[in-house]
This record gives sequence, structure tokens and C-alpha cells, in this order.
Amino acid sequence: VELPHLIDMLLSLILLWALPSSGLMHKHVYQLDNTYGSMEGVNVSFSIDYSELKADRDTGNHPSFVMGSPKKHSFSVISIKGQGKKIDISDFFASIAVVDKGPGKNQDLGYGVTGAFREYQSNSIDNDDLKFTGLVSKNYKDPKSKKAMAAHVALTKVHAEGLQRFLASTSEYALVLEDGIKLSSHGQKSIKDGGLMAKLEQLIDAAPKDFHEINLGRCMSECFRQNVTKDLGSEDKLVEAQNQLCSHAYLLSREGARAAVALFNRPIRYNNFMMKAWLFDTREYKQYSITPRLFEKEDPTKVCNSKGCRSIGECGLADMVTQESCDFKAPCQASGDCYSLDVADTQAFNFSFKGFESTKVGSNLDKLRPMLRSKHFRIRANYKFMMGCGFFTFPYMVLNQLEFAVREGLIGDKAPFVYMPESHHYHSCINDTAKGGQSSADFWHKYFEPISNVDPKSVKDADVWELTQDSLMSSFYDKNATHAYPYPGDSEWECGNTWLDNNRKKATKIVKEYIHAKKSFLDMAKSKYSQLFNREVNKPILGLHMRGTDKFVHGRVDPESYIRLATEHVQLNGPNSRVFLATDDKNYLSDMKQEFPDVLGVLEANRQDANVLYNDSVSKDQKCQDVLMDSLMLAQTDSLVKCWSAVSEFGVYFRSGDFPELPAYGEITDLESADEKRKMLFADPNTYSLATSEGKCSNTDPLPDYGGGKLGDTTCCPHVNAEFAKEAEAKKLKIGKPKTGKGAFVILAQNKKHQTYGRPGMEILNNTLRLLFKHYNDREHDDVIVMHEGDFDAEAQKAVIAGRPEIKFHHLKGEDWKDPPAKVMESRKHWAGVEGMGYRKMMRLYAVRIWPMMKKLGYRWVSRFDDDSYLLSEIPYNLFGFMEHYGIGYGYRNIARETGLIWPKPDDYSAYLRNYSKKHMEGTTGWYLDLCESKESVDDLTRENCGEQFGFYNNFFVADIERFLQPDVQNFLNYVDESGKIFTNRWNDLILQSSTVQFFLNKNATFHFTGWTYGHNSGYHDMLHYGIVQVGRFVKEPWRAYQYYMEHELKWNIEMHKKYLHNVNGLLTLVNPSPGNCCANEEPAGWDNPESVLTPTQFLC
Repeated sequence: VELPHLIDMLLSLILLWALPSSGLMHKHVYQLDNTYGSMEGVNVSFSIDYSELKADRDTGNHPSFVMGSPKKHSFSVISIKGQGKKIDISDFFASIAVVDKGPGKNQDLGYGVTGAFREYQSNSIDNDDLKFTGLVSKNYKDPKSKKAMAAHVALTKVHAEGLQRFLASTSEYALVLEDGIKLSSHGQKSIKDGGLMAKLEQLIDAAPKDFHEINLGRCMSECFRQNVTKDLGSEDKLVEAQNQLCSHAYLLSREGARAAVALFNRPIRYNNFMMKAWLFDTREYKQYSITPRLFEKEDPTKVCNSKGCRSIGECGLADMVTQESCDFKAPCQASGDCYSLDVADTQAFNFSFKGFESTKVGSNLDKLRPMLRSKHFRIRANYKFMMGCGFFTFPYMVLNQLEFAVREGLIGDKAPFVYMPESHHYHSCINDTAKGGQSSADFWHKYFEPISNVDPKSVKDADVWELTQDSLMSSFYDKNATHAYPYPGDSEWECGNTWLDNNRKKATKIVKEYIHAKKSFLDMAKSKYSQLFNREVNKPILGLHMRGTDKFVHGRVDPESYIRLATEHVQLNGPNSRVFLATDDKNYLSDMKQEFPDVLGVLEANRQDANVLYNDSVSKDQKCQDVLMDSLMLAQTDSLVKCWSAVSEFGVYFRSGDFPELPAYGEITDLESADEKRKMLFADPNTYSLATSEGKCSNTDPLPDYGGGKLGDTTCCPHVNAEFAKEAEAKKLKIGKPKTGKGAFVILAQNKKHQTYGRPGMEILNNTLRLLFKHYNDREHDDVIVMHEGDFDAEAQKAVIAGRPEIKFHHLKGEDWKDPPAKVMESRKHWAGVEGMGYRKMMRLYAVRIWPMMKKLGYRWVSRFDDDSYLLSEIPYNLFGFMEHYGIGYGYRNIARETGLIWPKPDDYSAYLRNYSKKHMEGTTGWYLDLCESKESVDDLTRENCGEQFGFYNNFFVADIERFLQPDVQNFLNYVDESGKIFTNRWNDLILQSSTVQFFLNKNATFHFTGWTYGHNSGYHDMLHYGIVQVGRFVKEPWRAYQYYMEHELKWNIEMHKKYLHNVNGLLTLVNPSPGNCCANEEPAGWDNPESVLTPTQFLC
């Protein structure tokens, strides 16, 4: 609804000051200083048109009324008056005190606009001009008329100027009156002895002491959800409500004026009264209104449709449309005549999509329960929804109000009842008995049986209670409410069949007791079903609900899904089987008739290309009957295929409540449930179920089955100390940086194409750093050391650092990055594997040299990230502080089992470890044998007994440097280093680091992180070639998160990755190669390496 041009003209204002001592009005107007001058060509000024305002005379364009004299308070009267001239761009700049320096001279025009002043005079101001200046917010709600926007801005600035003048005075209150207003019919009756001033003083006395504004002429307000602050008698009430719009007459306190001036001096978002309404919604502006209003516009705002135009009055569209000409009882909070229970979320009216406010429900209800149980619970419709909701939203309103009242024990001996007389797209109120007209049933009782024997018309308001309108909103989104499909706050990826079953159980309990279709419609549905189908011959019957024209909250379901399932039904059950179709879309109907010409049954209904809900040329009764019949027909079929919709969902409820003679559905398929969506992500539909917590894998430390590593739908993998409870505790404790020394992340990077994979080094490094800072280091500010071979010059380093001083560069030289001895180099052509020299130096760096190098750089703790690592969710604690707090020496995120298939002899490494243990460790093996089948002695350390090396996928690890510098560890690492086998046999940092931890560190000093999402991908980055992405336990909605990672962070095609998606230990895991052999403790029979895997050496989980 757009306001007409309130001020598409020049503005002037008049201020009248009341003497605080005598309480008498000045006879002379206090003339404003001509602040902005009146130079030639400037059309905005604040000059005065008349100099005297007598209490007993018509005030020009203001209404005739007796002003009267204040008795208790002092007032400033601000009169805002227009003169009928269009505003152009020069007026705008004049209004912000820009002075014309003459033709052709460029000058600063303010707000980022520079140019010659006169160049702007010929152009009318428009939205882009105002937004460009910065005076108007980019979020300004554009009026349809660009001229109207200029008027809004100018008028707001004039209001601000008047209020600033008020604040410069000693007056207590300001009365603001725009021109073009008149007393309402109620105002003429209400303003009597003592005049307007007496009325204002009555309002001041009644209002809360800290009030900011009392609107004297509100328009378009949400009267249905107003709260009565004070009943003033003679119909007058002081109320507060959302959208107390229009600023043509209002009263302000000094605190209110300060708040309004501060608001108006911000970048303008709306016109001035919309800005105040916005501030009211944030609870920063204490705004009230008198109702019925005292003033109204001479030229009121109108709303028009094909049937004509209608003036909008004090109350807004919802009140106007629902009331029409009917006489019915207003909601309790609007009338103040009955008790309204407020249990709403504080921002429910702003569609916060939150449930009941917990502080209002607990002990608060305990105090109110006896009083509420002594009254009838009157169930009403939510006005916020009424203007555009579907038919079955109304029974859901009833269902969820009853669920709340029953659960909280608020229904006593006096039965509840439904009262829905209002008009809307599905109902026209015919209740004019007060005017001698006809009366008819309200909406509810036309289509549903009464929920009790109470006659709504016979119950006095004093004997009922209701939920406030905001509480009705909260009742719809509360966690205990029954939902037909996921609402905001619910995750589409988590709302599967179990979620639906739980909702249906709650709903069925209430529906069976209270909610039943009217018998006449129930009989009609049974009759129509018998006409379409013969239960003895046509069986089974499949019900399909294809929602089309009005499906916008969730997207339409591909018709092919329905066709596929219907085809399977007919093929499986033979020619006598039938399909019933319920749809609002005539195109769906046409398609299905072509697909199933001989078996399809359908009811006649008014189907269109667009949503018939908003077409008031269609009979409202017919709309209701069509949708109710479809639901009751679906309730009778043998099985059901449906989408997210209240129509078919209520059909499921009706099945139990209104068709008790029928058996349960054979099957209900919800095509949009999370289960169906999850199946689409997997190559194998049978592996889609995501377990919770540890999943079904309770004994994987050590691995229990030594076999296929599979238990039901969950792949069970060995882990060591995956104690998520510690991570949850660390989050709660907000563990910070360690006290024993600094920690740093290390990343080995290249400023060139990768030698093996050809990927761009700088690009992937920047992505790794972006994710690390986004999900951790923007908060923790730990050092990040980028190690390199000298290929990052000063300019490249500056580009990477990009304002992040935590990033430092370290050029690898000398002992940390040297070639192997000449003797080792001589056999290079016989080295195992295809990796180059740089890769093998990297293996040596992370296996042997990282510990002394980082010690020398001054660090106690180190964590590795590769330049192809992805931190995809928040680590909610300091990683190094976590290690110190829990006494951990080594932490890892994922498991890898090295296959050994490229080694000269698969058992070479096991034999090497056995020999070292016997020679230097007296045959001890730490806890290495824990994951082996036989654990008797060091001789059991064989590939045949232990399977592939149980290793830590160490492209991420975090470790205590001091522990790895202890003699036992250093002796082992130096022994391996001197052998040259890192280079010759490709004994990589993964197996060496893993063996070191299992040989020398206490098992309880290791930790498996599972809380946050981590990924790593070797190879090209267009898809997962060789690596893993595992969603962490902190992520509340793993399926939605997975979709987000794939589409926005990794930019990988979901369809292409179906075959790589698994459930590992209850964690949603994208992994290639398959984790089966990783989780199994058996010797693999061999591996037919796919082309996409360049170094087939590991299985990951």
C-alpha cells in the first residue's frame, strides 16, 4: 500500500511554544530562523505563513477544534504545512545546507556528490540520486513514485528539524500536526471540555511514565494484535500495536523526541512513520496510540482491486478484510475484555520462526493454570496467516493450540471451542444480525464438527481466555508443534520418516479426540470414492498427491517421481489396480491422464494454471469443498505417495480419526522427506541411513570383527580415543591458547604448478588459508608458517598475507631440505613409486625434520595443514590449548591404512619394525599390536597378522614438539633417516609418524578429533580424486552442511560423487577409495587401481 503524495510540495513549519509557568499558549508564533536562507533559485525554506494561532479559530488547513489550555504540563505545538510546489533536486541540496557558488563551478554538494549545482536543478530527484548521496539507505523501500520518495525524505527531515527546535525549548511535550488532517468522528465527540490539551494531559497521565510517543491519528495498524495499556472510558483506550503508522498527529515526550531525531538523522530507510514503526519493533521506541483515533487525513490512503477502491482506516488490511461489515467479537488482546495469554517469542510478529518463550511457559504457567482452567479456551485464527494461507492451515492452527493446552494442562471442566468468524479467501463472514441481516456458521463449523458442545455465541468474554496473536505464531513454530513439512527452523535434510512418524503420532492423538470433518462432507467423500473404485475388484488403490500451482515454500516435485512409482504400482499389482490423483494443477492432471488412461481416478474440481486461492471470482465454498474432498479421498486409499503438503498430511490424520474401519496404509512415501533426499545422494540407496552419535559402532577400539568392516548400514572403522565429549567440554570451557609455549600451523606450499598433479599452487594455498581463517584463525590468531623452496618472492608473500599478520614464510634450506646421500642417489632409477624428489623431501620433512625445525623457530606445538586441506566447519576451541589442557601428545582427524603394494616386498616395513624393536627396544612395541589379531610378542608384528599399517592420515595432525624430541623418538627417526628408505622405498611420513606414535607415545596421550569437518584431496581439484571429506559431530545438520560444502566451498558435482558417499562410524563421509578395506583388519587381496587414483597406497576412513 503506497501512501499518496503527502508532501509533493514545498514545506514550511510553524512552532508554537507554551509558557511552562502560566500554561497559556503564546499568541505569537515563535518564528524559526531562516536557517537555509532564501537565495534565488532555492525553493526550500521554513518561513512562516501566519503569526497567530487563537484557541477558538480555524487554524488554516488544520481542523477546527478548541485547543484549550494545559493545566499540568507545557507543550510545543509543531505545525507542518505545505504550499503546493514540486520538489526538485535543488530543493534537496538546499535542504542539506548546500550553497550554490554560481554557475559552472564544481563544488562538494555533500554526501559524495560533486559537480556544478545548477546542473542538478533541471533534473527531478529520484531514488538513485538519494541512494547515491548516502543520505538514503540502499535498503530504502522505493515508493512507486520517485517524486514520492523525495517527498518522504524532505518530510522526514522537516519532522526532525521541528523536534530539534522542541528540544531546544523548555517544554515537556511536543504536539506535531501535519496539514491536510481533520478530526475523526470519534475525535469530535471525544474532545470536549478543556479542548485538545485536556485530552492530551489525560493521555499523559494514563501512559507509562517512560513513553516516547502517543499517536493521535494512527493508520494501517495491526489492531487485531494490539495490547490495551489503559481503558480511558467513553470508548477511548490507550494501546500499543505493530505498525502504528501515519505521522499526521502525534504527541512526543522529550525522550521520544531525542529517539526520533537520532533515528531521522540516520540514513533514511522508509518514510518517517515507517522508521518509527521499525524502531518500535526493535523495542527501542516506546510508542502508543489512542483508539479510536482522534485525527485522520482529509485524503485517506486507499487500496484498490478489480472491484474498486476502499479507504484504509485506523486498522490495516487484515482487520479491514477479515471484518468486512460483520459484527463479531474481537480477539481478547484487542478488546481487553477477556484474558489473553502471552507465551510468544519476543520477535514472533517479525516471523522469528521460534516457538514459545521458555520463561513465559514454565513457572509463569504454574501461577496462571488455576485461572485458565476455570475458563473456556477460545481457539482463534492467526490473522498474520489468514490473508494468504491454505485451507488446511486452519485445522493446523486448531491442532497446535489444542496440543499446547493439553500438554500444559490448561483445559479444565469448561470445554474449549473454536471461533473463526472472520472473512478471508476461503470464507465470507455473514454475521450482520446487529443490523438486521442474516447469520451463518463461521468458517470452522461449515467444514468441521464442533470440538465440544459449547455454543461460541453464548459464552461471555469474561469467561474465556485466548492465546495472543503473537503466541499463535509461536504455537505454529514451537518444537512441540505438529508440522506437515519442515518449517523455518526445521532442517529439510533431517526431517525424514522418523520425524514424520513422530509428528503423526502427536497429531493423531489430538485429531481423534477433537478434529473431525463435518459428517456431510465425510459421507460425500465415501460416496465419491465408491463411485470411482470398487474395493472388491480395484485393489490395491494408490493415492497420489501432486501439489502444483501453490507450491512455493518448497519446490515442486518432479512429476517423473510420481510416474515412476505409479508405474511400478500398476506393473506389480496388475490391471485391476487403480490410482487416485489429487492435484490443483490442470497440467499435472493432463500429463497423468496420458500416462495412465485406464487406471486413473480423479474428482472434478476447479483447477487452473495459477493458484486458485487468490481468485475471488471462484466460489469460496467450492474452493473449500475441492481441497477437503481431495484430502478425504486420499485418506481412503490403500497406499499413498505425497509431497510436502498439509492436504495429504491431514489425509493421513483423517485415516485414523474419520475412517477407523480401514486398516493402516500399506505404505506412505513422502517424496520430499529427508530419507528420500538422502537416497538421491548415494549410489546405493540401501546405505543412506545416517546413524547418530557413534552410530552402531560401539566397539571399534580395537576393531571388533576383523572382517568386512560393515555393520548394517554403517561402516565401522577402528579409532583410538575418539572422545567427542572432550571436544564438547572444550567448546563449553572456551579453551584458549596454551601456557607452556606457542603453537603454529605449518603448510608446505608451491608458487607454481604441482609437479605431480599440475594444479595451481597459489590458488589452492589461498583456498586452504581462507577456510582456516574463516573457521578458526580469525578468532584464535595463531601463527601460520608457510614453508617453501624459495619460490615465493616478496611480492608473492605480500599477496598471500593480505592483511593477516599471523602468516609468516619460511624458506626450507640445509638439513631440513637436503638431497639424500650419494649412495642413495645411485639407486634412484630403482626407487619405489612415481613421486619426484620434492615429494620425498616432503616425506622426510614431516617424518624427521619438522620437530627440530619448529623447536628452533620457537614453538612448543605444531599442527600440519596441507595446501589441499579443507577446514570446512568451526573448531570452537584453541587447538593447541586443547592439547595442553587434556595432556595429549598427538592428535589426528582421520585414519589411513597403507597398502604396501608398491614396496619391493609387502612385509618389508613390518620386518624393519620387528628388527628395530628387538635390537633397540628389548622387543617392546608400545600399543602397536593392539590392532593386530594376535598380540603375544614382537614376532606378531607382521603384515599377515596386523593387516595393513594402521596409520593416521597426517595431512592434518597436531603434536607436542617436546615429546617428539625425546631420545627414544629421535633415535628411531634418525635410524630410519640414515637408512635412506624414505627415498628408496617410499616409506612416507604417514607410516613413520604413525609407527612413532604407536611405539613410543602413551596410547592415552593420542586423540582422534571428530567434532569438526575436515577434508583433503590429492590430485586435481575439480572433484574428489583421492581423499576424504568427513562431516564433524559439532555440525547439527550434516546433510544440509554436506550439500553446502559441495555446492559453495568445494564446488563439486553432487551427482558425480554419489558413489563416494558413505556412513563411517555414524559420520557422513565422502571418501575415495572406499573405506571398506580401511575399516577391515584383513590383508587385501590386491587392488585394481582406477585411473583417477595416481598413488594407490592407502585406504581412508
